[in-house]
Amino acid sequence: MLVIDEAAIVGTRALARLFDAADAGGSRLILVGDPHQLQSIEAGGVLRGLEKRMPTIGLTENRRQRHAWERVALADLRAGEVGRFLTAYQAHGRIHIGDTADHAKQQLISYWSTLLRFRRDVVILALRRDDVADLNRLARNKMLEGRRLGAEAVIAGDREFRTGDRVVCLRNQRADGLLNGLRGVVTAINPEARSLTARVTDGTDRIVPTSYLDAGHLDHGYAMTIHKAQGLTSDEALVLATDDLYQEAGYTALSRARLDARVYVVADDPSIDLAHGATARPGTSAVADLNRWLARTQSDQLAKDVARGDAASRNLR
Repeated sequence: MLVIDEAAIVGTRALARLFDAADAGGSRLILVGDPHQLQSIEAGGVLRGLEKRMPTIGLTENRRQRHAWERVALADLRAGEVGRFLTAYQAHGRIHIGDTADHAKQQLISYWSTLLRFRRDVVILALRRDDVADLNRLARNKMLEGRRLGAEAVIAGDREFRTGDRVVCLRNQRADGLLNGLRGVVTAINPEARSLTARVTDGTDRIVPTSYLDAGHLDHGYAMTIHKAQGLTSDEALVLATDDLYQEAGYTALSRARLDARVYVVADDPSIDLAHGATARPGTSAVADLNRWLARTQSDQLAKDVARGDAASRNLR
């Protein structure tokens, strides 16, 4: 029996090869995942297609989010009821608007820095890698300003690592217990060996060797891409919303946190006139943008389901 977790992000061709191998070997495949979260980079849609055709076993109760209102709001977002989701998030002060992209990032990092004393697991999430790099830089500068990082450092390429640094693994190296997406905090530096020790989220220590560092497989982990965070659970999540955000990515990012998830978005010009001639309140257009972005779906569908839909629409015409 082979269990495939996060099956929605596995491409159709890869799954087809697994189906053929399992059929030939008399094995059983179990696919686990959520078609409303991130989709495959390649052609996909198998999980959603099977869900339409076969009986499934599904989770009916959300045990991650502590607040009942947030569980309802996230269920609305997952179902495409974006307006209801935004109304709830606005009512609970979870949407924060910056005048510019830099201001929105500064707001996010400023709030993040206030959480450091609580020893909570806080993740910063963004869709674009350049935004993640920028947020990592800003967060680490806060750590340096607050003297929260050690004096000794290991340099690997353009990265510097000190005790106290948040880090994330970018590649699997199973012999050393290093897995793609594994997060931790640097607890020790060995300048002579050019290695470091990181305490990962399960409380165990991992030694990160020079070869892994020099290959660029370890990065600062204050901020992560939303794709890297799928499957992750944290105490709090701070999400930078940009114009390429979409429903599945938004739902994935905002459903990571147990206690608190917040959205940081850039405001448009508040003086833009509305259709009826009134003037928009500051931030109104930013929330309207967020509504539009989260209403977009990148849901994968099987080619035969798309063809069936096209045929049905032709029949209706």
